Amino acid sequence: MDCKPQIQGKKQAAQKWSTLVVEIDKRWKSPKPNFEAYLTRCYEEWQAHTMDLAAMTPELTNAATSGQNPLEEWAMQHKSLALDCDGESGRARVYNLTQHVLPPFIVDMLPKSSYGSDFDGLINDIAALNPRSVQPLPLRAPIHPPPGTLSPYK
Repeated sequence: MDCKPQIQGKKQAAQKWSTLVVEIDKRWKSPKPNFEAYLTRCYEEWQAHTMDLAAMTPELTNAATSGQNPLEEWAMQHKSLALDCDGESGRARVYNLTQHVLPPFIVDMLPKSSYGSDFDGLINDIAALNPRSVQPLPLRAPIHPPPGTLSPYK
């Protein structure tokens, strides 16, 4: 049995991309992508991406010296996850972010009281927040000393 003509035909098929693709598909069938599962996973990742200030504390504290704003990084990552979600309107994204993802005191720090469907504007305003003003309250230095510590009567 002579295999040379068969090998020659395969070599010729590998010469051009269009014939190579056909040869590859004969040998290895590509799985069909499940777009519904992909979109569901993207949506779940986006919903689970919350702002955990306790985990961000070291970055928030060192933001001035490191030159990186952890809030900006978080906001851009959240925007990227949101853009992967298909079918979400800007209004739904804004609502989810302000009602379920951000801590209430961060929402109060934003320059606008309502963003409507301006998701990009909301993300940009979150990214522009000063990291030092967003540190979790227990970690901030007290503004006034605790009562009784400076009393001259002690």
